[in-house]
Amino acid sequence: MVTSIAEHPEKLSDQEPLSNLLVGPGHTISDATHQKYFLGPLKPWTSFDADVRARSDTTHWSSHVLLFRHRYQTPAASLKIEHVRCGDETGVQGRFVANVGQVLSAACAASNTDLRFGDFKATALSLSRAITNIEC
Repeated sequence: MVTSIAEHPEKLSDQEPLSNLLVGPGHTISDATHQKYFLGPLKPWTSFDADVRARSDTTHWSSHVLLFRHRYQTPAASLKIEHVRCGDETGVQGRFVANVGQVLSAACAASNTDLRFGDFKATALSLSRAITNIEC
């Protein structure tokens, strides 16, 4: 009996929040922000939404399966549920990269977009474009 269904990229919701961050009693509460330096000019990407939609519309998503989700009830041992406790910035960054960067990089690969999400040092030399962690 099939108990899971394929999730194609066009059906992944950007509105679905990550599961709650689990923290232990000794978690960090201090501010760890740092001064940022940019090597090039920053400017608005006014056509970003239209560019993303155009790329998505021209990609044949039905031939790409990025993940599966349970058809009925998500079991307690599912990777869809957060199991790791985060106590400091390193843990939160790891969770962010695993849950956001991994999905975005897979979607870019499926759409033949030369783009990866991750640490600058790990991606800058291997690709023409790299997105490091984005802060809003």
